[in-house]
Amino acid sequence: VAQAVGKKMPIEGEQRQMVVICGKNEEVKTKLQKGPWHPNLRVTVVGFVNNMHEWMIASDLIVTKAGPGTIAEANACGLPIMLSGFLAGQEEANVTYVVDGHMGEFRPDPMQLGDRVGAWLADPSLISMMAANSKKAGRPSASLNIATDILNVMATHARPGAEGGGLLDM
Repeated sequence: VAQAVGKKMPIEGEQRQMVVICGKNEEVKTKLQKGPWHPNLRVTVVGFVNNMHEWMIASDLIVTKAGPGTIAEANACGLPIMLSGFLAGQEEANVTYVVDGHMGEFRPDPMQLGDRVGAWLADPSLISMMAANSKKAGRPSASLNIATDILNVMATHARPGAEGGGLLDM
């Protein structure tokens, strides 16, 4: 998949960058580090990382399988999501979630996937639309809403005359 995307990303006269995170797959990491890559494409290949959110924040889009944790993290970062595959019986609904939510696409064929990523990169308005939908799905105000709901419950259920006036007073 990385090689197919790498073939579609370069544009003559324009430098591009691609990061491939291989996890614990050392064989794939070694193969991809050797290239070859287009001279206008700077490729960084790494193994397992503990700072995936930082890599995502620095990205324009993500290509991944339909794992729920990665999709949720991509939503939190507002990334368009290109899905390359899914685990049968576990992740099919995640594909529907991304596609129907207009956050990205599903392309199991590496060459078609590469073509679509190339098309995305050539269409900033499409990238922006998918990024906005992804960010919205990430529910950026969820923590604030939960805290507000908790405060409202505490205020509603406060014991009259209790110091502090809340549920936690015993």
